[in-house]
Amino acid sequence: MRAGLKLLEETIGTGAEVVRGKTAVVNLQLFLPSGAELVSLCPPGQKTHINLAKREVIAGIRYGLEGMRVGGRRRFIISPHLAYGPGGLLDKVPPDTSLRCDVEVLEVRDSPNPAPEDYPPGKQLIIMHYGELVRAVPKWHFGLTEDGGCGGDLTIPLPGLKWRHALPKRFNKKLDPAQAAALFQFVLEFPHKHPQECLAEAFNQGGDSAL
Repeated sequence: MRAGLKLLEETIGTGAEVVRGKTAVVNLQLFLPSGAELVSLCPPGQKTHINLAKREVIAGIRYGLEGMRVGGRRRFIISPHLAYGPGGLLDKVPPDTSLRCDVEVLEVRDSPNPAPEDYPPGKQLIIMHYGELVRAVPKWHFGLTEDGGCGGDLTIPLPGLKWRHALPKRFNKKLDPAQAAALFQFVLEFPHKHPQECLAEAFNQGGDSAL
């Protein structure tokens, strides 16, 4: 067991093992000592994909997942030094606060790429911007489904650090299906009404691959 983690095995899994280099598909919840859930980090009811080949989440979550198997449930307490980067996890969370994590491993994959079953049926709209680390331009992602479910994330780079040090701030919302249908229609019509503006924006990407 790593220093800074207190583990409680609730259910021992019998499936594939979570190891470095794999991607774990999990149900994940994070709580403050008060019991308040950090819903902005892990939207409730959504599966979380964690690529253990990269440092996409805080160290305490990565270390706490290692060794679990599909079907397993684990609770662990993450000490502050494994829970926060240079800028803190969230703006309103003191950097000396421990976190409680409840996790259930649903699947272990070789590839971090999404699978067809990860997406809900029906139309989907995905818009993203890759950001620019050098100019400190945030990267963002927005998704909308035909039934009105939508959500996204915003990652603001930290001065002098790589993207891996900046944790995204996430949101999710439910729109009226009529509002969702209107947005889909607007997006479908936009390239025909404004072809040059659309192409200029689509191909003028200034992102970088720094991790």
